[in-house]
Amino acid sequence: QRFWGRLEGESANDEPPGAGWLGAWARTSSWSYLAVLPTELRGFLEKQKYDAEAVLRSWDDRGWLTREAEHRTTKVTVGQVKVRCYVVKRAAVDVVSGDARG
Repeated sequence: QRFWGRLEGESANDEPPGAGWLGAWARTSSWSYLAVLPTELRGFLEKQKYDAEAVLRSWDDRGWLTREAEHRTTKVTVGQVKVRCYVVKRAAVDVVSGDARG
């Protein structure tokens, strides 16, 4: 529920949740990407004892991230603003989850 686009009803996405947005993720079953705010993703990876930079470099090398020029991030709408996020492609999520649609 902390992903913009996942809550029911348009007005449900107008105000950020108390802990703030994690990023953006379309509610439809045909979503094409999962966008996560850099501070949130890096913090999560580090909390899990991963080297965040190494993980993100690996994801980028595999083509799992949508890039903008020299950035590993892409601007997406989260709430009412466009912000840079790590945008993980649906195909990457499907590969990791074992879903062959990917």
